[in-house]
Amino acid sequence: DLNREYSASISAALSDFGYSEKLKDHNMSVLVRQPSKKEFLSIDIGSPDDDIYLGIGWHDREQEYRWAGKKASVMFKVKRVRNFNLQFETKGFYTSQKVKIYINRKKANEITIPTGRKLFNIPIDKNFIIEGINTIYFISDSSYRPSDVMIENLDRRELSYRFYSIALKDNLL
Repeated sequence: DLNREYSASISAALSDFGYSEKLKDHNMSVLVRQPSKKEFLSIDIGSPDDDIYLGIGWHDREQEYRWAGKKASVMFKVKRVRNFNLQFETKGFYTSQKVKIYINRKKANEITIPTGRKLFNIPIDKNFIIEGINTIYFISDSSYRPSDVMIENLDRRELSYRFYSIALKDNLL
């Protein structure tokens, strides 16, 4: 039977990636694999795989960056809790943006993002970090539509800032 041959070849291919059969019911199987123990601590915004780490509030990829609305989030996987520096490169849209930074729903800092590109390096105490998935939120006071603030611009997206990179770096102090 052609379906059985296809299923067998798919199962063999997934097995090569560490998946194993957990449940089987007639012609259906549930395959699982152990999550990677590897940490994920940096996001190259604009790269083809950046959306794996992005949460809410992001617009489509544009060359080497992405625009975000008033509220945007990213996720990092931490294996060992420790002090970090939150390092990110960004610029505000239209005017400087007051931004609150929350880590795992706790307010960690408040900054102003200028309209010129800037690299931030913000110390993050280990009390904000958990083992596993950590979510960082950037929440701006305002956003603007390019169509409302630029002549002959038809872009109706609500933009607050653009990001080029975001990373958690070890704080060695």
